[in-house]
Amino acid sequence: MGMAFRIDPEVAADDAGIRLSGRVMGQLSAAEQLVVWACRETAGPAEAGAADRLNHGFRLAFGPRLTAAAACSFDGLRRCLSADRHRAPRFCPLRCACISADEDCVLGGLAAVQLGDRGRHDSLVHRFVVPPARLQLWRQSRLVGMILDHADLLLPDKRRVQLAADAMQH
Repeated sequence: MGMAFRIDPEVAADDAGIRLSGRVMGQLSAAEQLVVWACRETAGPAEAGAADRLNHGFRLAFGPRLTAAAACSFDGLRRCLSADRHRAPRFCPLRCACISADEDCVLGGLAAVQLGDRGRHDSLVHRFVVPPARLQLWRQSRLVGMILDHADLLLPDKRRVQLAADAMQH
């Protein structure tokens, strides 16, 4: 007999105090999986081989021409998000299938950046940085968004999906 259980994302938390979003890696687009992986890979203390894994993953995703730019932009984003350890987003462990609520906010913020919507970006990620650092977070998020754009990696956004649906109806 198997054991079944249900996790309520609003109240679920592990020992690190991570709230879950209710989504799992398998539900994410390739672009979203890349962002979550890169954030998780750099979120904790440096593990042996982490830099090599990041470099290899970025080379596969962005090609040799954009690998260094991708690494720099993600590193800048990570530095902004982790500047204040009390505000920093909580990421699930590297090989965890679940998506934390904070990871979901970062994804939404980067999707808003790709649409040029600073207001939405700030509303989703402002709590991760002190007010004076919000402009720097916007700038770093834009760099990540531009690198993703150059590689044709669009993060899904409800508004983008709605715009595509509206275009198909005409």
